[in-house]
Amino acid sequence: MRILTVLLLLLLPFTVAAEMTAPGDRVIVTVGGDLPSGNMPAGTEDDANFFGYLDLNFAAAVGFDDAMLAGLDQGRITLPKFGPWTDVSLTGPYLSSVMYAAGADERTALPMALDGYQVEIPWDNITGLRPILATHANGRPLALGGFGPAAVIYPPQKDAALQEELEALQVWAVVFIGVE
Repeated sequence: MRILTVLLLLLLPFTVAAEMTAPGDRVIVTVGGDLPSGNMPAGTEDDANFFGYLDLNFAAAVGFDDAMLAGLDQGRITLPKFGPWTDVSLTGPYLSSVMYAAGADERTALPMALDGYQVEIPWDNITGLRPILATHANGRPLALGGFGPAAVIYPPQKDAALQEELEALQVWAVVFIGVE
């Protein structure tokens, strides 16, 4: 019995460390789906909130605030034009880092915009092409109602056909990332 107690006490710090902490501030992006755990409740289309309005169902969800997103591995993509900006520098965590943090590694991401527009991004695309979840343009937060609070952005490609394909996968005004 003493050995079991000692083992449990030794494993306790690892169990607590593995739990997802709750956001300390407003949630910028929510990752939801069949996740191992979450820091937000499950959601259904019957919920009286924005996720219910979009008819979203998810077993678990991880909400990310500004600080949580800023604490992930960050990327920078410079584009000649994005929305009203020219020579714009977009920054934010790599989409792969967001997925890893949510416990959704090796899964398909389904980023959704405020208007319900959604695309499917396979894991090999996420890790191979390294899109970011941009939260800032030229050092300023992406505004809600514009291109924010976040946007999935791919680095520019030399292959014109690939560039066109990736432009269709770029989602602005991302608030939710479904996981399959």
